[in-house]
Amino acid sequence: MARIRRPLSPAGRKMMIVFGFILIAAGIFLMISGIANADRLEKQYKACTATTEGIVIDVKTKRTTSKTGKRRTTKTSYYNVYDYEVDGVKYNDTEQYGSSKQTHNIGDKITVHYDPNEPAVNFTKDNSSSMKAGSIAAGCMLIFGGLMMVILLFIAPKIKMRTQEANMYENNY
Repeated sequence: MARIRRPLSPAGRKMMIVFGFILIAAGIFLMISGIANADRLEKQYKACTATTEGIVIDVKTKRTTSKTGKRRTTKTSYYNVYDYEVDGVKYNDTEQYGSSKQTHNIGDKITVHYDPNEPAVNFTKDNSSSMKAGSIAAGCMLIFGGLMMVILLFIAPKIKMRTQEANMYENNY
């Protein structure tokens, strides 16, 4: 038995178009905010011209669980807590961005890049390029999805109408 597809109601079409534009706007926002955040980090990284040796004093673990349908996924991120010293003053910090694998153990020595004018401003690894690439990729996917939704809502009825016209033409001749 053939399944009969009902056309989208005018209200449904409007809702799908609005949702498509929301996806496009979210994609643009994600791209802009991700690039701005990565640029802010790049400026911080450029200011951190001096290096010193730090010692990992703790490894914090953060678990996040997400549920998709019946499937539950747990992601573990590891954040190194480290001490470092500049001109006799001790500083303590935690990595901003965790990693999916434990990269260091307590007592490991790490390189800390810091701003000579403000030694409390520091980083241990540069994540700005991967952050920028990730936000651009995610933004592009949202924009593409939104564009496809809007385009298909405008094109699909025209294709259907042309197909019906062609079928009527074939049946008449």
